[in-house]
Amino acid sequence: MLLNEMEIFYYVVELQSFSKAASRLKVSKSFISKKIDKLERDLKVNLISRSTRKLTITEAGNSFYQYCVQIVHQGHEAYSMISELKGKPSGKLKISMPPALGLNLMTPMLSKFLLHYPDVSLDIELESKVVDIVEEGYDLVLRSAILGSSNLIAQKVFSIKSVICATEFYLKSHPELIIASDLEKHNCAVYSYTKKASHITLIKNDHEEMIHIKGNLISNQLDLIKHMVLDHVCIAVLPEFMVKKEIQDNIIKICLSDYRLRESPLYAIYPQRNFMLPKLKSFLEMLKTYL
Repeated sequence: MLLNEMEIFYYVVELQSFSKAASRLKVSKSFISKKIDKLERDLKVNLISRSTRKLTITEAGNSFYQYCVQIVHQGHEAYSMISELKGKPSGKLKISMPPALGLNLMTPMLSKFLLHYPDVSLDIELESKVVDIVEEGYDLVLRSAILGSSNLIAQKVFSIKSVICATEFYLKSHPELIIASDLEKHNCAVYSYTKKASHITLIKNDHEEMIHIKGNLISNQLDLIKHMVLDHVCIAVLPEFMVKKEIQDNIIKICLSDYRLRESPLYAIYPQRNFMLPKLKSFLEMLKTYL
């Protein structure tokens, strides 16, 4: 059994196609097929069930694939280590970050990074759910909560400030907002990924007040909530970076400005290694400067 056969199997599963794996590895489709056949003969097990329409990975194939993932990623790390000795970051950098962060704050920095480091390719997945960094092969995850594992390093890189906001049209047709409890009379959008989604804590003169919010919109996507605010449907708590331009342009109003909300820390979380990959090191340095 050869390591390159494990790499071939990895790409076949990743891309769900012999043809795409062949294209990625710059070899023929027949070469890929022969290598997979040889791998199955060596292991004496069926890894892939083939049909004219799709590939189906067997239970044994799925188990074997998990080991292939580690081998391939470690191989990429080894290449990156050599690049570090030459002083040149390269290779794929797999990153997970919340959609609102990626779409509303990070885009300029990501563009700058790609222009500055053309030998690095970014694989960015926008999702808010908890991911298994090591198991799923992420180099970096950006989250507002530290993921529980002794094999991870978490660095605080930003504080996310949020605001209560709505359009002038919405505010004119709803009860006046003067004190914190007035918010309970409004149609508040609820962000479902918040721990206590139906409650927010407002702070004024170091006094904290917990307010119960309710409304007819619940979503796990802050960008959708922002669009509903712009459509005058509701009032919402949104990260300030998402609505900064609309506030400056007087399209959205900040409500209850005498109060403030707790800031949320943003952590850069990555696997603990003896050697930090040059591509990750360069990305973290630019990220800290940008934020």
